[in-house]
Amino acid sequence: MIESVPIERRHNSESALDDDGLYDCKATCAILGGNRPIHFSTLYKGIRVGRFPKPVKIGPATSRWRGRDLRECIMRLAEARL
Repeated sequence: MIESVPIERRHNSESALDDDGLYDCKATCAILGGNRPIHFSTLYKGIRVGRFPKPVKIGPATSRWRGRDLRECIMRLAEARL
């Protein structure tokens, strides 16, 4: 069963981003998706076409996204909608 979270307790992804923080794939999908996280395949398709930022490789099989890159992406996507 999916738990419903009241609107006032929902995570405001953009305002909670730490510019110096590093975010894994799951967190990045939640941040970019807002109330409905995007699927990881949507994230990687978006990276391929330039819609989403590329990750930073921190190990042979480990990628993380910078908070400042995610914030800039959210702002760019929001401006494009205007």
